[in-house]
Amino acid sequence: MPDTATPPSTATPPLAIRGYRRAAARLSAEIRALSARIPPQHRTASRLARWTKVDRSLCSRFLAAGAHLDEPLQIFALLPGVDGFRAVLRALGRSGLDRSRVARALAAANIYEECVGLAGGSQSKLVRLTSSLAQQFPAQLTSDPPTTTSSFSSTPTTTPASPREKMFDAMCALTGTSAEAMSLTYAVRHRPDRLALDAVAIQGLVSLRRTSGHLPVVLSRNISPDPLHHRSSTLERDPAHGPSPSSVIGLLSSDPLPVVTASGTGPLTSLLIDPASDAGQDLTVYIGSRQHVQLPSCTEPTHDISLVARVPARWSVIDVFIHHDIPIQPQPKTYESYIGVEGPILGDLAERWYDHLADGSPVTHLGPGLASANWPHAPRHHQAAHILFESTGWNPAHFQHFRLESPLPIWGAQQTIRLVCHQP
Repeated sequence: MPDTATPPSTATPPLAIRGYRRAAARLSAEIRALSARIPPQHRTASRLARWTKVDRSLCSRFLAAGAHLDEPLQIFALLPGVDGFRAVLRALGRSGLDRSRVARALAAANIYEECVGLAGGSQSKLVRLTSSLAQQFPAQLTSDPPTTTSSFSSTPTTTPASPREKMFDAMCALTGTSAEAMSLTYAVRHRPDRLALDAVAIQGLVSLRRTSGHLPVVLSRNISPDPLHHRSSTLERDPAHGPSPSSVIGLLSSDPLPVVTASGTGPLTSLLIDPASDAGQDLTVYIGSRQHVQLPSCTEPTHDISLVARVPARWSVIDVFIHHDIPIQPQPKTYESYIGVEGPILGDLAERWYDHLADGSPVTHLGPGLASANWPHAPRHHQAAHILFESTGWNPAHFQHFRLESPLPIWGAQQTIRLVCHQP
């Protein structure tokens, strides 16, 4: 959205083009994020048209607008017009895509419409205007001026901040830490003896930044209320041979390898980054573990997968791969609960209503296998899924992929995907 409602004919050209470029960049980001949620088998124009019952030409232009563009303003020539763009977005919503993501794209469509209005009321005029401005003022010459926000700030001073953005900035300043993203990649299937579930998890913290005097960075706290029902080991070790600490995965982590220490008393084990390590160095660290967990039963037919935001992060994602021999209800339930960084919490999440911030965002079903394992906020995220399956020897084609993605997760909140299993 342009910084000002002044028509382009009277606005200072560099100021106007900065606004148009920001609008174009947001449109591009929303389209790419939404396109990533389209099931892989529907990502061509003809198949998307059949799936959404929208004209093929509109679908073709929508998909083209999601491509990487050297000049963001080129997106205005690719978009199918304001009405056509909204038609595709609403059809994707009706087809079952994440409603919150569709709503964000529709908000970007409103900005697109305002740009059209500022350019004289038609897309062709907008394309001509922005093409002319782009030639006069190349992107590298019209970048936004620096803001006065802190090095951890996510929001320019000219943009009203949402409550989550304000909390992110405040928690970064309070803890002296921030990260670009945190992730959990998790796969589960029955043990061969079918007396327990065999689960593998890889947890990532991407582009961790720390300032002098920062709080210790805890990567995970694992609580095992009953060692017979929950045993943990490294990726390479079968939990049946005894528990052992989670392992740092060197192929995914920073070089030199971050120093991670483990400590535990009773059923609690904590993993944290060595506080003596250089706080001026950005770190990426992935840890992996393999677990035996209790089978769902008639009285407890659920299986929960959780990620706690122990560091202020811009993005979080939980990718769950469920073997086809575990029958589950088609739409997993999600929760977001404020528990503080001492979690995870035990007991039935549904009964802990006083911890709930809100029901979590809808889970997206991405189909079988690893075709949709990429995630734009963590360059090595897809490698984590590949390493998970390579280390176990499991065939990813036998697993269904579900994803829960959240922008600006609240520090101290636990995000949970709950699988409700059918009993044979």
